[in-house]
Amino acid sequence: ESILVRSDLVDEVPTSWADVWDEQYAGHVVQWDSAESNYVMAALALGITDPLNTTPEQDEQIKQKLLELKPNLLTYWTDYTEAYDLPQTGDAWILTNAWQDAYGYLLGEGFEVAYVDPTERRLGWVCGYGISKDSTNLDLAYEFLDAAIAPESMAALANGYWYGGANDEALSLVDEFVVDIMGLDQVDTLTQRTYFPDPISEEKRQEMVRIWGEVKAAP
Repeated sequence: ESILVRSDLVDEVPTSWADVWDEQYAGHVVQWDSAESNYVMAALALGITDPLNTTPEQDEQIKQKLLELKPNLLTYWTDYTEAYDLPQTGDAWILTNAWQDAYGYLLGEGFEVAYVDPTERRLGWVCGYGISKDSTNLDLAYEFLDAAIAPESMAALANGYWYGGANDEALSLVDEFVVDIMGLDQVDTLTQRTYFPDPISEEKRQEMVRIWGEVKAAP
């Protein structure tokens, strides 16, 4: 996740999460309606380097930081189709916590957009599969996983959605433009520039949900 910017509509492209609070973007920021992502974004903007291990005082700072962003808010995006559509209107200059597939789509449609490498780091996630210990089709499950991580499958994921995959052999099948612009051949440096959160406890998640609910409810 990062900051997606209609670079042709702003005087300055943000270089950090903290820049999203700049008043020059008033009324033109679209936030993802996600308690966890907004919590972490605000924490990083405040200089909190370990957002999942915060004190009650820091939680209050994070809440206040999110409240301070409201004058810049245009609306919220809740699914990826809105992340595709809203920047095309010209009213949404900045999308927070945008996924790279929206960036790729808008570039393909001819829009001038930037996908920022924030100084505080991008937000990252890793998705995977699990097999039940009670599975009665273990061989079939392994066959599916083998197909899912095959070079052709991983290349289709990268070419279609601009995501990184789990198989380096796929890179030779990925469009060179996608590899270059997303740095898919620079995994070591890319991971260093990305914040990957540890698993979130239910207690922490509920605290994030509480804070985000109070922020959204505020005028």
